Amino acid sequence: MNSTCSNTIGGYNCSCWRGFAPTNSSLPIGAINPCIDVNECDWDPCGLNATCSNTIGSYNCSCWKGYTQTSSFLPISTSNPCIDINECDQDPCGGNSTCANTIGEYNCSCWSGFAPTISSLPVSASNPCKATTTSPQTTTTTTTTTTTTTPQPAAAVINFSLTIDQQFDFRLNDPTTEIYKRYKRDIEQAVDDNFKTLPGYKGKSATVKSFSAGSVIVELSVEFTNSADGFAGVSEGVIDNLRKKNYNFAENPFSLSERTNLRKSSSSLFPEQDMELHCDGSVNKWRFNGQLISNSEKNNTVTITNIRPTDNGRYECLSTQNSLQFIRWQYIDNIKRVTSELPLFIQYGER
Repeated sequence: MNSTCSNTIGGYNCSCWRGFAPTNSSLPIGAINPCIDVNECDWDPCGLNATCSNTIGSYNCSCWKGYTQTSSFLPISTSNPCIDINECDQDPCGGNSTCANTIGEYNCSCWSGFAPTISSLPVSASNPCKATTTSPQTTTTTTTTTTTTTPQPAAAVINFSLTIDQQFDFRLNDPTTEIYKRYKRDIEQAVDDNFKTLPGYKGKSATVKSFSAGSVIVELSVEFTNSADGFAGVSEGVIDNLRKKNYNFAENPFSLSERTNLRKSSSSLFPEQDMELHCDGSVNKWRFNGQLISNSEKNNTVTITNIRPTDNGRYECLSTQNSLQFIRWQYIDNIKRVTSELPLFIQYGER
């Protein structure tokens, strides 16, 4: 049972099938010592952050919620373990909010001056943050009965991208790590020290929202109480401050930024299909994960042909606004990873 018998001259050999072992390993395989299922999960074949399920003659590995295998082309194992997913790349929190990736999970919080649309529900793309009504400041003098009400101007949020020229460190996906805290502190301080020279800048409003790969791409925001310009000059000061702290930058590292839908459909894509991306207005070039897409200069539309799962990532449409590079971008992660996810077609016919 669960074994193979091989005849030999004057005898025979018994061997257990893969995933089975003799009931008593010290005795030969036979009818009274049959092969029984081995629980491979006892050997921890799946690695960290995964669940092992034993089956008859085999086993299955599955990543915990919030994790995915290192390489989507290989089965989960100790050499291809499950790693944390940065859910913030998929913008689960919606506008006017900060997404903080955590190990196996993420947290959403509204920016200052904003609150969830429905206060009893968590912040999400379907329950985004909206501007709150600012309570007026009331000042009453003691010499008259006159009350003067001064409404607070609403703050305008402006988003930027900062590209640091270095290999991405996956610890930047975890807000609890020292490297995440150091980068966030250094960048917010450099931005605040330089932007405070601009009229209407709201002091200490510089906020790092996320880090992503493609070198190291930093998404950050600042707040102004009136229309602002002159970003090009102060952005050079930001870069100079950070260079003094040993951060490296390539050409045009500081850009205005806007997350948008470059792909008009949200449906899933499958290997070997084509993917079309479109950007309105003036376009200088396109990038994918920080690298220039060939033959994309001056084109409003680019088509990625014969897509593969490795084509999941950050796509950027680049132009110029207020003397700064302007990046409109989208993180695409709906290209199916394995051929088993392709739709199944069954054809019936007569013999």
